[in-house]
Amino acid sequence: MKTTIIPKAEFEKHDACRAYLDSPKWNASNETLLIDDEAVAIMLSDRQGVVYFNWLVTHGLVPMTMTELNELLKERGIPAR
Repeated sequence: MKTTIIPKAEFEKHDACRAYLDSPKWNASNETLLIDDEAVAIMLSDRQGVVYFNWLVTHGLVPMTMTELNELLKERGIPAR
């Protein structure tokens, strides 16, 4: 996946929950969340993370379509939501 940097303003704009700001990939000094291959792997490692990543895709905050997400989940043996 292409590395994506999401600023805090985008989360506020979409009324996101605070969980994104508590992510280990959150950079407090510049108030951004880094989404890279490692972040995707972390999110897809448990059900709650899949829900959070799905939200990012649904709101257009990462460069991925729902079809691509469903394919990625299928490849990893994760049931689509």
